[in-house]
Amino acid sequence: MTEIRLRPMYRWLLGLGLAGALILMLPIRVAEPESEAPKTIRSNDAAQVVVPASVAQLVGDPLGGNDLESNANRGRSADNLHAALLNDFNNLTNGRAFAEKHWQNRDHGGSLYVRTLLKQCELAADSGDVLKKGDIDFSKLPQEEFVAASKALASLQARCSQFTTDDYQKYIVAKASAPGDSHDPYNTLLRDFLKAARLDQDAKRGAVASLVERPDPLIFEEIGARLSMTKLSGEGVIFFDGINYPIRDNPEILSAYKLVPCGLGLRCDDSDFEVVLSCATGRGCFASRFEMIKRNDLGNDPIRYQKVIGLYSQMIEAINKKNIGAFVTEPHN
Repeated sequence: MTEIRLRPMYRWLLGLGLAGALILMLPIRVAEPESEAPKTIRSNDAAQVVVPASVAQLVGDPLGGNDLESNANRGRSADNLHAALLNDFNNLTNGRAFAEKHWQNRDHGGSLYVRTLLKQCELAADSGDVLKKGDIDFSKLPQEEFVAASKALASLQARCSQFTTDDYQKYIVAKASAPGDSHDPYNTLLRDFLKAARLDQDAKRGAVASLVERPDPLIFEEIGARLSMTKLSGEGVIFFDGINYPIRDNPEILSAYKLVPCGLGLRCDDSDFEVVLSCATGRGCFASRFEMIKRNDLGNDPIRYQKVIGLYSQMIEAINKKNIGAFVTEPHN
């Protein structure tokens, strides 16, 4: 079997990416009357944060609540297939076996998940020799770091090292001829949102409504803060729950959006891809995505971290309640 390094020339073929920049200060929600215009928060605005004791886990109804028996049965079947898909993704031990299995269920999210995995493998391949077994020497690390880095490297290689050039051709290059892709509801949700986000707020509201009806962690991972991005007087802002956060003044709001997939079922402990890649490439080992954000991007500051967690919790709560208005402004009559 031929091992490969996924080549940068294929990046444009991959529909999914990992959420980006996690940076500095985060403002927290200040309640506003519904009749007033959204408040604009600047980096020097003070705010009180309330962190909920727990964040509700979301179980979506794939058919939007249709109670006809036949549709309900189909909905349960589709939901079970997607739950199995997410569970397998969260517990990857062999990336190639995962791809082969779930490529057969492309109409239940398989194509989205397989291509996300291959995108991750491309990032790993671009990060040095981590996919070449035996080429990384951790012997000079302290014992605790040695154990963590060795575990991360083994996890990364299990995800990615078995893929061949033929696999890459099958799952990525030939995607235009893969008949199941056009029926993958999760690919459709992602595509519809990206299209609507370029149009107007009304179109975007409809797309967001569909996203919260069938919330998938990998879709929210790809979309990130674009879920709430808009413009105010020509300036890019992130709108959330009645407040406008100018991006250039409040870049750390992206940290909260980066955690949203964790609240929708994505496993974000030390097996999380971003955490694994960081550890295996010597950029730091962490117990979870949460710890990575706290230490790397918040300077291990507990007050800043509490603010991020507070906003993240509010986002998950809004998705759980299908509160579209928390992410998109109301249409103007």
